[in-house]
Amino acid sequence: MTHAVFHVPIDIGRVFPRVQEHLEAAKAFDPEDFFILSKDLSAWTSEHFFAASADVPGEEMVRLSGKSRTRVFVGPYADAKRWYEEMKTISAAHGKPEGEVNFDYTTCPKCAKHYGHNYVVGFAEI
Repeated sequence: MTHAVFHVPIDIGRVFPRVQEHLEAAKAFDPEDFFILSKDLSAWTSEHFFAASADVPGEEMVRLSGKSRTRVFVGPYADAKRWYEEMKTISAAHGKPEGEVNFDYTTCPKCAKHYGHNYVVGFAEI
């Protein structure tokens, strides 16, 4: 399936419920084939790219393309800076020193605490 992706540069706690509602209303949410790529822009701001199977009215739609290398990390969110640096090294090793790095956080902090694991998938542009 080709995914449309839309960009949300706002606080995760306020935006995710709204985005979920928009995805469902547009019939663009597929629970069997869904992901969110996130990129920290600063300590307080992030970008989030939601997979969507159709255009979602009221959201900024973008299409992502290119090649990435992935790596799965396990550990606390406090390790994110180290993970980011590791993914930047992977991009640089593939000739893309300014390559984009995004993460798929498979669980929220509360869920990670509940399950005892925090799996995070890093995507490094190559």
